[in-house]
Amino acid sequence: MPTQDKNQPDQKLSKKAKKQRQQAQWSPGLRMLVSAFLLFHCVALFVAPLASPQPSSGLSRSVESMIEPYLRATFLKDHGYRFFAPNPPMASHLVRYELLDAQGNITSEGRFPDLDQHWPRLLYHRHFMISESMFGITDIPSEPYSDSPEDIKYHQELRRLPDAYLESIGSHLSRQHDAPRVKLYMVEHFILSPEESLKGDSPVAEKLFGERFLGEYVREEGPANDRR
Repeated sequence: MPTQDKNQPDQKLSKKAKKQRQQAQWSPGLRMLVSAFLLFHCVALFVAPLASPQPSSGLSRSVESMIEPYLRATFLKDHGYRFFAPNPPMASHLVRYELLDAQGNITSEGRFPDLDQHWPRLLYHRHFMISESMFGITDIPSEPYSDSPEDIKYHQELRRLPDAYLESIGSHLSRQHDAPRVKLYMVEHFILSPEESLKGDSPVAEKLFGERFLGEYVREEGPANDRR
């Protein structure tokens, strides 16, 4: 009587699994194609920040111009991020505010960002970005750059920004503190020069601070708000 090989089903299963594995494997040509694409994408990841913004090398700009359609299609171009260590700014900027009653008497005041109130660090950073954005719109030119319709329209939009910031921040502070009126001031805190640091000058000396009035928000009882 013939005997049955107990390993025969396992051998058949092993051959079937091996065949399926071979079918699932990529061909050498496909592997080379995927590897080349991954290498190309890695180059794009580095070229995008190296070529923009200026200053940047001629080589990085040349490579960027060759693959610009891919950079735009994958949203890698013009994000502003890059590998660098920037020089510190000449000054940092805070917003000081005064809360007033309906008669114009100061009832309280504060500032943002404030290390004592705005924590964790992410909350401080959000207030810091607001104050820096407000500083960026304090010196808008009184006239457009040219007589072209595009520049005139752009300048009109810029001129509306200070009032928009004043209304947004003023109304928020008014609701938060139940203050009928809010005055906003831009505080500029300059940093010490290397020579002043070597002399031992204080980084919080009064001479390093400057302040200018941004505007006043006045809350009305009706649906509309007035700004002065």
